[in-house]
Amino acid sequence: MLMTKNIFIYVGPHRSGTAFMRRTVFPQMKGIYDVAQKHPKLIDNLLYIMNDNPLFVDLEQEKKKIEDWLDTIAEENIVISDPEFFGSFEGKQNRDTYFSQSFSDHDLRANILRSLFPNARIILTPRRQDKWIESAYGTFIRGYHSLSFDDFVNPDNAQYGGKDNIFSSKPAVNLRSLDWSVYVHNYFKLFGRDRVLVLPNEMMRHDLELFMERLCKFIGVPSFLPNLGAPQNRSNSQLSYRIARVCNRFVRTPGNRCGIIPDRPYLRYFLERRDKSLLFRGLAGISRRMSLSWFLREVVDKIQYKPAEFMDEQGRREILSKFAEKNHELERAMGIDLEKYGYFDRPS
Repeated sequence: MLMTKNIFIYVGPHRSGTAFMRRTVFPQMKGIYDVAQKHPKLIDNLLYIMNDNPLFVDLEQEKKKIEDWLDTIAEENIVISDPEFFGSFEGKQNRDTYFSQSFSDHDLRANILRSLFPNARIILTPRRQDKWIESAYGTFIRGYHSLSFDDFVNPDNAQYGGKDNIFSSKPAVNLRSLDWSVYVHNYFKLFGRDRVLVLPNEMMRHDLELFMERLCKFIGVPSFLPNLGAPQNRSNSQLSYRIARVCNRFVRTPGNRCGIIPDRPYLRYFLERRDKSLLFRGLAGISRRMSLSWFLREVVDKIQYKPAEFMDEQGRREILSKFAEKNHELERAMGIDLEKYGYFDRPS
C-alpha cells in the first residue's frame, strides 16, 4: 500500500536545474524507482489532474488508482519529478493578454500533491532571482517571442497597476512571484518541515558533492557523483539571442501565420508516416532542421559560443536588493548560507 512506500516528489521549480535532475541525477541513482524514466504515464496523469477543473476531479478515486499501482512496484523509494508540479510557468489569458504572475496555481497543485501523497517528501531547488529571470527570458526568446528584457521584467499595461501588474500584452514576469520563501513555507505547512528538502540551485552548480550528499541522505540511498556527460539544456549564446530577437517576428507559427521563416513544416505529417517509407523518414529529418531554433543551436552556437547575459551588474544588484529580506527568510528556512552563492546584492 501507499503507506509502505517512501514517496519523494521533486517539484523544480522551472529553470532551476530540473533537466539535470531528471535526466542525469535520478536515472543514475541506485535504490529508487524513477517514475519519469520507468512510468511517465503517471506524471502525465498527475499533470492532467492539476490542469483539470478541480470541481470535476475525484481525488480519492485518483489516490486509490495510484495506491493500486504502487502495490505493483518492488522498490520502496519512489521518485516522482516534474517542474510543472511547482506551478505553471507561463499562462496566456484571452487572445492578446498574458498572465505575468508565475506559479499562480502553486497552492492548488501543492494541495493536490498533498491529497494524493499525504506522506510524501518534497525536494526543491530554487535559483537566485537574477539568474532565474535571465533563464526564463531566454526560454521565451527561444519560443519565438520578440520582446526586450525590460518588457519582460516590467509588464507594460499600466492600466493594471504599472510595474506590479499581473497582466501584459507580452510574456512577462511579476517579480513578486519570485519570493521562494513563500513557496517553501507552504510546503512546510502541507507536508511538515522535516519532510521538505530545499537545496539552492547554485549548490548543484558549484558544490555538487555537497549537493548530492544532502540529497542522497534525504532519500536514504548511497551518495554518489553522477556522470555528467555532455552539457544538458544549455542556453543559447549571446549572438543567437540577438539573431532571434530580430528574426522571431518572421517565423511562421500558429500565432503568426504570415511568417516567412518556416518552423519544421509538415513535421507531424511526416512523423505519422515515417514507418511506412524511408522517404518520409528522411523528410521528417529534414523538417526537424528547418527551424530557426535548430539553426541557432546547431550552427551559430557551435561556431561561436559566449554565454548570454541580459542584465548588467547594476541591474543584478537592484534585483538582489529587492529580494534581500525575502532571501534572508529563505536562508533561515533552508538552514544554508546563501551569501556564499551571491544572494545578497554582491553577485558572483
